[in-house]
Amino acid sequence: FVPFLTRSDREIEESNRRRKLSASHRGLHSKRRCLWQLPKLMACHVLGSWLMCIPSQVSQSHVTSEQREKYLLRALGAMRLLRNRHRVVPDEASYRALMVACGRVDSDR
Repeated sequence: FVPFLTRSDREIEESNRRRKLSASHRGLHSKRRCLWQLPKLMACHVLGSWLMCIPSQVSQSHVTSEQREKYLLRALGAMRLLRNRHRVVPDEASYRALMVACGRVDSDR
């Protein structure tokens, strides 16, 4: 049994603060934020939730080493694509999940 990673209380509070700011009508105008702020925030949450599952996927016993590498490379590629092309910045927990997944994969790739 491999436990799932979770977010700390501080990360949950920061996430809720960012969500409230980007969802409030006042926050959009006072900070001169674009209308894409809320969809980007939701994409960040979805990406983070998916990345939190990667360490448990790569540490399952029935998964071959090739599939583990594929899961990890797919996660790194998704993070890089969203960060560079769409400017969706993942949170700290997402990076931590990827570091844990890299430690659980037996490859040096």
